[in-house]
Amino acid sequence: MKTTSIAAAVLAASFLPLATTSNGQTAQQRLAEATRLQQAIHRQDAAGDLDAAIATFRELASSPATDRAVAAEAQYRLGQSLLQKGELDAAAQEIMALSRLFPDQAELVSRLTGNGGPGSMLARTGAMGPSSLPPSFDFEPGNAASIAGRVAGFAWVNPMSWLTVTDGASTWTLGVAAPNMLLRLGLNRDTLKLGDEVRVDITLDRRGPVLTDGKILGRAESIVRAADGAQVFNRAALGAPQP
Repeated sequence: MKTTSIAAAVLAASFLPLATTSNGQTAQQRLAEATRLQQAIHRQDAAGDLDAAIATFRELASSPATDRAVAAEAQYRLGQSLLQKGELDAAAQEIMALSRLFPDQAELVSRLTGNGGPGSMLARTGAMGPSSLPPSFDFEPGNAASIAGRVAGFAWVNPMSWLTVTDGASTWTLGVAAPNMLLRLGLNRDTLKLGDEVRVDITLDRRGPVLTDGKILGRAESIVRAADGAQVFNRAALGAPQP
């Protein structure tokens, strides 16, 4: 794993002892953060102490005082470490948080998504959608249903974005629409957040709703955010003229 930007931060800080960063840090503070990050990466990659590494990554990523580049790398490493531990649900949440919280960190987000390929971290957690589905989303419409639960994942990937909803007893993996179509409807990556309560009208696959990983396959027809009653997605509007 490349850590060029972090190594550069360490080097720059060592030569600029009185400099401050845009968030008011001194170079020494940034150096201390970058050093802590490098130590945690060593625990993750060489020492095999994932729990200690995760604790440091989480602290660095969540602190608003942390330099942004260091925080983004820590967020990425947090998801990666949870993936190494086999904690797939937690890893998926932290990995998607990287794209949501640090969209300006293009290189890290590229590592995250891998253009949607099977080797990307999102694909390995299953957050992109059920691994048993072909890329074309071979869906045969069946019965309609309405569900209520909380958002457990929302992967913005081509050719189909995936919404994961759970009510604690069942989990649904729902095809929504391509990211460019969602943007046309006014959605963005912050419209639905992890944990948001939603009501969703869905269409089940007529061949059998339960996937091999236990999730229920469906297609989202409309999504209502419970907190304010806003309908944030309506499939029927995809064919309507756009303003």
